Amino acid sequence: MEEMESLGEVVEELAHGENCREKIVQVKRIMGAMHQYQRGVSNAYERIAEVTKAFNKAFLYREESYSTQTILDIFRSYGYEGDD
Repeated sequence: MEEMESLGEVVEELAHGENCREKIVQVKRIMGAMHQYQRGVSNAYERIAEVTKAFNKAFLYREESYSTQTILDIFRSYGYEGDD
């Protein structure tokens, strides 16, 4: 946020014709800092996504789906004698 405010001030000064070369160097420095921050945030999001996927994969309960025939076979093995 500070960098954005600084950039706004430098751009305003540049618009008023104040020492253009110096102001462009300041803009370049500020933009570099903003890009570095953005890369850090992006890397953090990637790591969080990886950890989230790992947790979801490790703790995901998957319910098995059985066909009707399989369910009937299981019941029959315990003595069920219903209609087919």
